[in-house]
Amino acid sequence: MMVSTDHNALVLTASDLEVDNALSRLRATGVDIRVLRGEKMLDPQSAYDEIAAAFQFPLYFGHNLMGVDDLLTDLGWLDSDHGWAAVIAHAERFLSEDLHREQDLPAFARMFMRAKEYWAGSVRYDESTAPPQLPFNLVLVGSETDPAMTEAWSKAAIDFTEVRL
Repeated sequence: MMVSTDHNALVLTASDLEVDNALSRLRATGVDIRVLRGEKMLDPQSAYDEIAAAFQFPLYFGHNLMGVDDLLTDLGWLDSDHGWAAVIAHAERFLSEDLHREQDLPAFARMFMRAKEYWAGSVRYDESTAPPQLPFNLVLVGSETDPAMTEAWSKAAIDFTEVRL
């Protein structure tokens, strides 16, 4: 499995076993893979917690969208020479119990895209230093192509490539 940098995200349709095998192959290339469990990210607060756990955020993390955004453009405590892949397994469940999903999902999508742009070197928050140019990819995983999932992420302005294993 190659992670595409031509699109903002990759939508991967496969069984859990197929996904695990594909991620093992990707991990062998040196990419730091962080698996986020969509079924544990049913609302914004649980999403912050899951992202913080997967990326091992420092204790000072503020448990809000701005805090996640800030730390995804830092990641200094994670040593990666080949970049990161944020893999949302069971992505159809992401924010599925959020009463404000139509507003919150685009905010999370923009946050992931800011991290991608930052690590690609196209965004600088501090003019004195530039980040190393490393890939930061978002991979949305589902067991079947879920039109509601792809529609929700599309509405969030996520341009994605769909791959079926």
